[in-house]
Amino acid sequence: MQQVIDTSLFDLVHDPSEKGNVLDVYPEKAAELIELASQHYDLFYKAREEE
Repeated sequence: MQQVIDTSLFDLVHDPSEKGNVLDVYPEKAAELIELASQHYDLFYKAREEE
């Protein structure tokens, strides 16, 4: 079973094991990615839930 974690952002080049969350270091990038994820969800999943 996959562990549920809070919103996170990892630097996979320097931290491939995903041990250090850099969400607070790059808040603008995190906000951008969260918005893109929301748009993706709305486009591909939201309509299915409403059926």
